Amino acid sequence: MIGCRTLSEIETVSEAEYVGTMLNRNAGRFQSELMPILETEYLREESPRRVWDDFSPPDYDYDNRWAGKGGIKKKGIDVYDLTAEDFAISAAVGYSEFFNDRIGGASGKDLYSAAAALCWTDSAQHGRQSASENARMSGRVDAGRVKKQSFDVFRVMQSERPAVKIIGHWNYPPEGGDNYKYPIKEFNGEFWEKTGEYGYRAPKNKTVYVIGSYPVAGVELFVNGISAGVCKTPKHSFVFEFTGIDVTRSGRIRAVAYGYDGHIAAEDVIVTAGAPYALRLTPVTGRLIADGADVEAVDIEVTDSEGNICPLAYDRIELELDGAGVLLGGYNSGRFDGNGKSDNVIHKSHVYAECGTNRVFIRSGKTAGEIRLMAKMGSVTGEISLISVSADTRELSLEGAARLYNTSFGANTYSFDPIHEADRVKFTPSGKTYSKIVINGSEPDMRGIMPEYINEAVYGPIEIVIERIAETGALSYTRDGKKLRIVTGVDVIELEAGRTHMLINGEENLLNGEPYLIDGRMIAEISAVVPHIEGASAYYDDKVDMYRIRI
Repeated sequence: MIGCRTLSEIETVSEAEYVGTMLNRNAGRFQSELMPILETEYLREESPRRVWDDFSPPDYDYDNRWAGKGGIKKKGIDVYDLTAEDFAISAAVGYSEFFNDRIGGASGKDLYSAAAALCWTDSAQHGRQSASENARMSGRVDAGRVKKQSFDVFRVMQSERPAVKIIGHWNYPPEGGDNYKYPIKEFNGEFWEKTGEYGYRAPKNKTVYVIGSYPVAGVELFVNGISAGVCKTPKHSFVFEFTGIDVTRSGRIRAVAYGYDGHIAAEDVIVTAGAPYALRLTPVTGRLIADGADVEAVDIEVTDSEGNICPLAYDRIELELDGAGVLLGGYNSGRFDGNGKSDNVIHKSHVYAECGTNRVFIRSGKTAGEIRLMAKMGSVTGEISLISVSADTRELSLEGAARLYNTSFGANTYSFDPIHEADRVKFTPSGKTYSKIVINGSEPDMRGIMPEYINEAVYGPIEIVIERIAETGALSYTRDGKKLRIVTGVDVIELEAGRTHMLINGEENLLNGEPYLIDGRMIAEISAVVPHIEGASAYYDDKVDMYRIRI
């Protein structure tokens, strides 16, 4: 297969076997009529595994410094301020767009054959955007391959059969004291920083989110056996919301999903865990080969006396290894001292629990035999014994791997049929169309702000477009706070944030909407400005939702 995410000209499309898009840019009807369209990246938001939501201790927030949307990630500063709950909802927002735009989808656009969400695993990737946490955090699993909340969100959304999942946990502390206290932040021109003032969350009025798959018609939520309501109209096709929930009530929370036949189709239950009682250690891979290179992953779970995972356990876990192996340590996404990372646990004899779990790694020695791993978190302990086997017993075939992991490599022949009632109830058109802007065949970097095509006009970061056009010598410009002044040929164009008129040589010209500022960038009606630039021609190409500018 050969293709590219930026193909839009018929000459290049005709040379390809598929068209790829990124963040729904550049997909159009004429491409889908010729070949498959694949969305290659619909989710680039980030969140660490260790942060539940704004109502969970110890921070009641994602306690970080953040640059705001479109900012630059650097040491100690993130470009996203999302908890795991926020990130899970972002995943649903992104997936629903392409699910509904798929061939046979509810939007009727019939564009997409497939879609991908960028990262499976948190990692440094190509080294970009990994400065503040130990890894870029867009994955379904963290850098140690431990499942994040988004893993279950994708598992449910992509299920071909009824499935449901409650986002979060049920171990919220009582109201009072410093519980639910969070720091208020203000933007200092570079990043958002704490002001020294605090606010308080309202834990008796939290929204609980439940993810339901496409065949789910409605979800009923029960708290300690009492119904908290029924939701039959999800947001973003998959998110069933329950508002006004008192999360300080311990016990049992249950989500019951109903199919379109009215019968119970799936359910999910979360219970309140007791105090930490034991550390449960579980090997992840099949067996350990004594070749000095094989690695075994061992999950560590902090459990109560009933075996439930303690979701608010974040304590230090000491590790000790005995036998013919080497302890490689584990992974924690970021422990901050105010100046960046303060504790790297890779190749160390300790890790920290994150949401009650973590994972450590053991490398085999060259001698077969028993390897014993012991873990201790204060008075809570656990241990496991592993047996490494001689290297000459290793199976190298795919058939051997299939037997080892009980995996079938057969093709999936399942036929996915649309549910017309689900499309009617769950799909809500956005009313907006994202528009790519191309200047002389090249797309300027919109720096995180997507232009929109609304009522036959294109809106977006005007200064970025003017900056690119200025490189051709067609104009010069100055920016002074809320005012943008463009000199082109004999004309002077002036825009001002909050003013509904554009001035051309001092004469008022009405705009469809007044310019405004986002993170210091002026957003304006680009399609109203460009025609006044000498030597410029432009038109909106509705085949690919693209505003084409030529200078």
